[in-house]
Amino acid sequence: MFQRDFLMRELKRVLEGITAALGKSKKGETSLALDTLGALYDDLLAEHRALLDHTDARTMATLLGTKERIAAVAHVLAAEASVLEDDGRGADGLMRRARATELMLEAEVLGYDDEGAIDDWAVPSALLSARARELKGS
Repeated sequence: MFQRDFLMRELKRVLEGITAALGKSKKGETSLALDTLGALYDDLLAEHRALLDHTDARTMATLLGTKERIAAVAHVLAAEASVLEDDGRGADGLMRRARATELMLEAEVLGYDDEGAIDDWAVPSALLSARARELKGS
């Protein structure tokens, strides 16, 4: 029960941070938006932050531990993608969105319901790892 309450509080905080970052991005405050997301990464990933871009999604998911935490990181990645796209960096945004998709697929393996997030992110299968394509069924 305590662990569930902790996870729910953590997810609420993540959603609030994402909302704040996206609001800053829409105002053209890209640097502030990325700083807000960076703080979320620090909290969620702790000592594993440096590995986010340097390890495959399956390993990252194992390090994160819970399906909720994996999904939270995926949502932060998707928010970062939106910020980058708002700033005119579409290619960078698409790569972040692909990483978000791969992590969300790993969360789904553990029973997480993404409520359509992967479909909304619309990442071309060619940008996904072989494992992600297999999990996605494409």
